[in-house]
Amino acid sequence: SSTDSISAASGTTTTSTLTSTGSLATAATITESSGSPIALSNYTTGISCVDTNSAVTGNSPITVASGTSVTIPAANMGPFAKWLCTYTNTGIPDLTITKSHVGNFTRGSTGTYTMTVNNIGTGSTSGTITVTDTLPTGLSVANGALTLGGTNSANWSCSSTSNVITCTSSTAIAASGSSVFTFNVNV
Repeated sequence: SSTDSISAASGTTTTSTLTSTGSLATAATITESSGSPIALSNYTTGISCVDTNSAVTGNSPITVASGTSVTIPAANMGPFAKWLCTYTNTGIPDLTITKSHVGNFTRGSTGTYTMTVNNIGTGSTSGTITVTDTLPTGLSVANGALTLGGTNSANWSCSSTSNVITCTSSTAIAASGSSVFTFNVNV
């Protein structure tokens, strides 16, 4: 068996070509690796390999849905085989939530609570984002729908049950992006 290693680039497609060098067929493994600052764990990787000489060899394509290695079986590494493998690295979203307020809250009054949803991942979000948060002791909101303010309030819908806030949004947050909204709380 032979091995080949290719280096990944952040959020890109990487290709490797593996050519059979003789009539003795041996399996070949190609593994994608990365160096700092790229971490393959921040991506999902799909691999698609085609023998560019399949008209002669009769080899069928090989696909790996997820992973960083592909093995071309010995039976497919005969004379004239020329494999082209494409590694597609797709970024993964990673959300964090920051909660804040400005100034001091005064007991018996209302204050504005700000939630910032940050995407610290390498890919945009897709589908519905759901954020659930329990208000700190001493703060409360009425049960039901919340009136939102802030930069991205139109992108969110929030409700409360027993001071547990659940918010949803179908608006994508890009990698390194954020979405900010506010609501009033009773102190």
